[in-house]
Amino acid sequence: TASPCLGSLREWSARASVREIAIGPLTHPEASEMVALLLGAPEAGAALEMAREGAGNPFFLQQLALHEKRGERSLRLSELVRYRVERLPRPAQRFLEVLALARAPLKLTVLRQVADLGDQALAVRSLLSAESLIRAVGVQGEACAIYHDRIGEALAEAVTADERRAYHEALAQALETHGY
Repeated sequence: TASPCLGSLREWSARASVREIAIGPLTHPEASEMVALLLGAPEAGAALEMAREGAGNPFFLQQLALHEKRGERSLRLSELVRYRVERLPRPAQRFLEVLALARAPLKLTVLRQVADLGDQALAVRSLLSAESLIRAVGVQGEACAIYHDRIGEALAEAVTADERRAYHEALAQALETHGY
């Protein structure tokens, strides 16, 4: 069944006063311009590579440009994601690894159990939300999801086969425990 939020959106969209506006990615020239504006006078090659790597996504372009401004050269989004995550506390890293491997939103109760967060779960969720690495989903934001698929892919790549097996086993147990 659809969520109440989705139902409301469908109702509103049926009204004549609501128009759907498709917002696609920035074009390559627009992305290059955005990077140039964010960096001031960037090296031409770096600006072009960031525009290409950001794939027209303003959030990724901003993150790549801010990283470059800090003197941390990384033209690959996957490297940037891993760089940012490596600097987080280990409980936050586990939270992200579980979400990345699940490839679906998870309730905080499940994340708390699988990532072994204990009473740190709310603090970790707040930190990761503030870092734009996760987002709240669901009617009352009761579940969490990775902010963007490319972030999840970068995180999942870095998880070892042994860690992956352990997380999947713990996730299966938690989902069963919580009635999913």
